[in-house]
Amino acid sequence: MSWSTRPKRSLRAMGLAFAALLAAGGLNIGVSGVVEAAVPTTFGLPVGTPLRVHNGDLTIRTPGTVIENLDIRGFVRIEASNVTIRRSIIRGRDPKQINEALVAAYGDHRNFRIEDTTLRPSTLSPYVDGLKGRNFYARGLDISGVVDSVVVFGDNVDFGYSWLHDNLHYSPWPKQWDNQTHDDNVQIEGGSNISVHNSRLEGAHNAAAMITQNYARGVNIQINDNILSGGQCTINVDEKGRGPIGLTIKNNRFGTSGIRDCGILAPKTSVGDWPRNVWIATGTAVRVRNPRKTK
Repeated sequence: MSWSTRPKRSLRAMGLAFAALLAAGGLNIGVSGVVEAAVPTTFGLPVGTPLRVHNGDLTIRTPGTVIENLDIRGFVRIEASNVTIRRSIIRGRDPKQINEALVAAYGDHRNFRIEDTTLRPSTLSPYVDGLKGRNFYARGLDISGVVDSVVVFGDNVDFGYSWLHDNLHYSPWPKQWDNQTHDDNVQIEGGSNISVHNSRLEGAHNAAAMITQNYARGVNIQINDNILSGGQCTINVDEKGRGPIGLTIKNNRFGTSGIRDCGILAPKTSVGDWPRNVWIATGTAVRVRNPRKTK
């Protein structure tokens, strides 16, 4: 819609509305004129929330179930549609050398929502990840103390306004070819309509966002409006021989990476128009690096 056809509004009114948005934290004006989307400063279970203890694993098979105000001392498995978890803490248990996730949403469910919840294991282990699966909507999570914070394999994931941090790194770890865990804040194994946004990702050894096609082709994957740091290269894109990934990376702010100045590592065939990604320290643009030139 052109300016000549828009409803008339005074410049003063527009200016006041924009100022109100800034004051509310909706936008920040950053270095080099970049408009930065808001990333919250509080995450997870709200302080002072009264909780009831649930001992043992929790498998949800009834559609429409709402779980709230629980201290869950076991693993959670989602096996029904339209399930909601909110204002809870999920601690897991001893995995006994079996690969587990604090919350597993692997199946044919739809519309799983998890909000204002902390995922932090009571038993630290290389066998425990955080939130894994597909078809979920996540807001206000605090995930720490796991190897991979979020693992996506499949479609329809909207993950935002959350904090992923303090991943576990194990070496030696003989289950990997290089004898160490490949811990990521977000690991996307493939799928379509996947969005990670307005979140803080830090403290992983391998990558803040590891994007592959191990499970399926990647289509309409968006990594936007985040604060990211850590990893050897903070965002690492690997096509796995399946061709270009449909990927957007824009308006992110980058801290330090293990390999100097390696904010984004991606093959040229998957690189698109990825604007407004900047280093926090300098305000300069993050350059996309080729996988063969990381040293």
